[in-house]
Amino acid sequence: MRSPFSLALLVALLAGLVLVVSEELSATSTNLLQKAQALRTKAGRGQKAIVTDSATLENLILSPERPFALMVLFTAKGNQFDCQPCLKLAPEYDLLASSWNQGSKPSGVSTDDLFFAVASVEDNRALFERFRLQNVPVPHLFLPTSGPKAARGKSAGVPKTADLNKLGLQAEALAGFLSQELGYPVPVSRPLDYVKIGLVASATLSVLAVSAFIIPRLSLANFGGRALWSSAVIVVTLMMCSGFMFVRIRDMPYLVSDRSGQPQYVSPQFQSQFGIETQIITSIYALCGACLVALADRVPRISKPALQTALTVVIVALFMAIYSLQLRIFRVKNASYPFRLFL
Repeated sequence: MRSPFSLALLVALLAGLVLVVSEELSATSTNLLQKAQALRTKAGRGQKAIVTDSATLENLILSPERPFALMVLFTAKGNQFDCQPCLKLAPEYDLLASSWNQGSKPSGVSTDDLFFAVASVEDNRALFERFRLQNVPVPHLFLPTSGPKAARGKSAGVPKTADLNKLGLQAEALAGFLSQELGYPVPVSRPLDYVKIGLVASATLSVLAVSAFIIPRLSLANFGGRALWSSAVIVVTLMMCSGFMFVRIRDMPYLVSDRSGQPQYVSPQFQSQFGIETQIITSIYALCGACLVALADRVPRISKPALQTALTVVIVALFMAIYSLQLRIFRVKNASYPFRLFL
């Protein structure tokens, strides 16, 4: 039979061991939170999503002592993947992250309760294999693994996946998904689009000006003229020949940036085209057509031979320069395209 002293000693040892383990786990949890805070600060101005190396991100995701929720966007950024949904979702995801990091929170909720991160397939292949990801983009929500808000039971350690096919690619839809899973509202503060406001204001003023000063002076005969409708047909034809409907149907982005942050005006893929690329091609077609019309119709009407010759040379040179740009775009779309002119 054990003596009371032995039992007391055993209880004291067990209590000390529990205390040491508890303090160690608490220290691990604190260190993990501090690491996440440092990575968020490193994200820089705008407080966007965390981008870090694969080992650090894997530690944040898989740690059993993570006191905060972690939203990870698994995506593909490289041009070789040509992932249009990834390009479209990226700014919306950054908007969601910055809104959370800088916006107001409900009572009892702090910024450190939720962190946002990005995992690109180029740099995190081990994580993609671990979670058996075959498609991108895929947002995964990892609930806390320690603390009062930790997931319990079967849901512990299992990520919650946002179905983008149902939710769409807007920040507000992802915020609704997070609010439902976390139990507290996740705000989205979308900044004012001053360019759009300026365009709408300019269009409104233009319509008002036309309505007030031009329309009252026109008659029905002005709207039946051949020049007006032929011009409209030419504009629509140029737009359609330049891929306008392709861009609209596939919901292509207007403009994207490359890895260095520089704007990319022409997509280097056959099956992809940007909105601004359509406008560039339309302008090239229009300028080439205008040069041909000028050579065939306007130049022959000039009575002075010297002026006629000079204008012919200028228009031909302009046409060749524009056509050279067209061939250059073909080479961007297909590096093996064999023809070139100047560029």
